[in-house]
Amino acid sequence: MSVDRYSYSRLSSRRQSGAALLVALVLLVAVTLLGVSAMQGTILQERMSANQRDVEEAFNAAEIALRTGERELLANPFDFLGVGSLDNPGEWPADDNQWTDDAVGFEQLDVGDMPAAMATGNYAEMPRYHIAERGVVCATGQDASAECDEIFTITAQGTGRTTNTFVVLQSTVRIRE
Repeated sequence: MSVDRYSYSRLSSRRQSGAALLVALVLLVAVTLLGVSAMQGTILQERMSANQRDVEEAFNAAEIALRTGERELLANPFDFLGVGSLDNPGEWPADDNQWTDDAVGFEQLDVGDMPAAMATGNYAEMPRYHIAERGVVCATGQDASAECDEIFTITAQGTGRTTNTFVVLQSTVRIRE
């Protein structure tokens, strides 16, 4: 008995004609889903790094305002005697009008006050600081000539690229009378 090879190969090719296309389409869909998933992860990481950069810029701006306030206080501490302290400035929202109210006594920095590397920053608002007298502390001594020190707080606020990102820093300075 002899087998016709031609008819066997024709019959075999008819059965497999759609299988290769189906496998290729399934692999293409799987690779596409993998690529989309990788893109979403990359976009999320990019957003997180942009937010972190924004927070760091706000921190640096607040740090500059704080150091500027400290220099102003040390240059002439008597200018700030009698200025009252702030109530919970760390809880104020960035868009709270207390940050810009002249009656509160904030000093806003100008671009010229910023270091050259930061002067071109895209801040939503320029950083500001507030200096307040906290009181007098005297050493407890036996004699009447006990030394007293003035205590001041300096509160600084810096924003990032939006007012939603802001940092509040505060330092306490003790000055001998």
